[in-house]
Amino acid sequence: PVILKDIEDFAFDSSGLSIITLPDGLKKIGRKSFSKTCLKKVDIPENTNCEESGFEYCTELEEVSLPKNMIKIPKQMFLGATRLANVKYPEYLEEIDTEAFKGCKSIRKTLLPQKCTTIGNGAFEKSGLRMIELPNNLLNIEEEAFAGSALEEIELPDDVELKARCLSNCKSLKHVKLPDNMSKVPTETFMGCSKLADINWNQNLQEIGERAFYACKELKTLRFPENLKIINHGAFYDCYGLEDVEFPEGLESIGSESFGNCFGLTSISLPLRLKTLFKDPFFNCKNIQDIYAAPAFYDDLKWKCWWAKIHKVGLSDDDGEKRTNKLVSRNDMEER
Repeated sequence: PVILKDIEDFAFDSSGLSIITLPDGLKKIGRKSFSKTCLKKVDIPENTNCEESGFEYCTELEEVSLPKNMIKIPKQMFLGATRLANVKYPEYLEEIDTEAFKGCKSIRKTLLPQKCTTIGNGAFEKSGLRMIELPNNLLNIEEEAFAGSALEEIELPDDVELKARCLSNCKSLKHVKLPDNMSKVPTETFMGCSKLADINWNQNLQEIGERAFYACKELKTLRFPENLKIINHGAFYDCYGLEDVEFPEGLESIGSESFGNCFGLTSISLPLRLKTLFKDPFFNCKNIQDIYAAPAFYDDLKWKCWWAKIHKVGLSDDDGEKRTNKLVSRNDMEER
């Protein structure tokens, strides 16, 4: 008998195929070989080499079992498989490639194998994923890996490196624990996470990237770690609900429009060791009544925040008491 070894590129592309049993001994599933078919379930045999986009836009596909010895899920393998809910991952999986599960709206919960080290660009972008358990060995979460997904909470392993926008526009994300060894929150990492209300900072954090928390409207209180040095441009722009922020004493730089449109702030006390204050850090924050800053910033702030009263402070305020470095909410002001 003839033993099927290879399924070539585009072999069943856009066909009405709804059922298939793949034989043991199959060596290759080619590029887009089953894309846009009507398959509901697929069991891929061990030792099968899968090429990119093999099952993309299989909108009827619900269940998949991957080869036991697969170490990398190829690029766009299940892109747009909107009904895919159950995936059996191989034990030795190391990498999920670019957009492998992008747009898989029915995936709700995922437990990745412990050997997985890399989640590629857009791997779960715009998926229905609500909960994921990441392996301790995970080293890389690439750009937009979970962007626009339904994640509600995520705990990141200590040694993982995040790339730009990897968790942006996760509209249901409420809580995040940052990796213990992270030194910088990358550009736009949590941009548009409109329900994010709780951030568990790590103590090694030194820098917050541009627009990292842009439009995180549910943030109310920020207590930055003591080693933070730099808050970059637009980091907390459009965080409308922000009321209370405590700066570390060693903060050195605040970027332009970092806290723009943070309407809940009413008073600001800048760290005395601050070295650089870029253009309009408190753009349009017109509920701010008082700004306390070192004399070096007096003229600049008086021009940029013309609606507020600027107070020159040194090591002590006018009452001779050391002032804490924090942005103060209206309620705090009333209590005082």
